[in-house]
Amino acid sequence: MLRRIEKLSIWMIWNLNPCGSVYSSLNIRSFFEIFKIHKVPVIADKIYDINIFPGHKLTPIASLTQDVPILSRRGTIER
Repeated sequence: MLRRIEKLSIWMIWNLNPCGSVYSSLNIRSFFEIFKIHKVPVIADKIYDINIFPGHKLTPIASLTQDVPILSRRGTIER
């Protein structure tokens, strides 16, 4: 699968709510390992940063890697 990645960037809707998904920091770091290998930058849209499920907290995405370029925005898609 790693050989099939041909993307120029990854667009992440960060923190993955309201679709019901909550990834741990460990999950996100594993994504970043793949992005690092393929030199894929991340565009992170924090549109749902105010919708945090009880018992969870929002971890700033840029704090999870120093090896992957991240452009972090709030409300790029809608607001």
